[in-house]
Amino acid sequence: KRGAQGQGEADGRARMACLSWRGVILSFWTLYELPSVLNHSLPFLVLLRCGFCLDFVLVSVSYQVGVTDYRATIPYLVGQGDNVLEIGCGSGLTTQLLHDYLRPGNGYALGVDVGKGSVELAKKKHPDVPFSIADAWDGLSLRNLESPGGGGWDVIYLDIGGLSSTHGLLDLVSLCNQLSAMFAPRLRAIVAKSVCLRDHAETFIPAHRLILASRDRSSS
Repeated sequence: KRGAQGQGEADGRARMACLSWRGVILSFWTLYELPSVLNHSLPFLVLLRCGFCLDFVLVSVSYQVGVTDYRATIPYLVGQGDNVLEIGCGSGLTTQLLHDYLRPGNGYALGVDVGKGSVELAKKKHPDVPFSIADAWDGLSLRNLESPGGGGWDVIYLDIGGLSSTHGLLDLVSLCNQLSAMFAPRLRAIVAKSVCLRDHAETFIPAHRLILASRDRSSS
């Protein structure tokens, strides 16, 4: 109890100190690199509608906050003939939407969830869609999932409750890195429904952008 109280007091002092800060400068390559591969749905829609060719040298991570935006990415990030995996499928509606979208082009969608009850419910609600039990953190179980031709996944959707909160950043980044490594080179995009990724992408600014902005203000 004393430890929790002490931590609470320390957090309160830190919050008070933050009121007088304008910014924090970190020498941290991972944080510098990560925002460059985080994309909100709007930049994706604008880029694709303008006819740009997106080069997925790195796996691109699209962060969505609400389930509506999460599902709205399907026609822009999923191609006909793709193999698509949803991790954290719940009752299966998003996987059903992926399945319906992919069916004309012989694509394939699979939904997985760690909860046996969720998977049973998804199978009952969507009998034409494949579902399976798998843990997002169990790399072996994910690698053993069946995909057509055993070729892996083109796009992965993530809707995992604990990673959607404001405190799930490091776990979610770790999971994205793990999935990127496991399913390279085929995997080209990960769509994550996550508040913490949005906050990260909007808060952390690479130093060179700040320097360029400062120079622009000085020259004007």
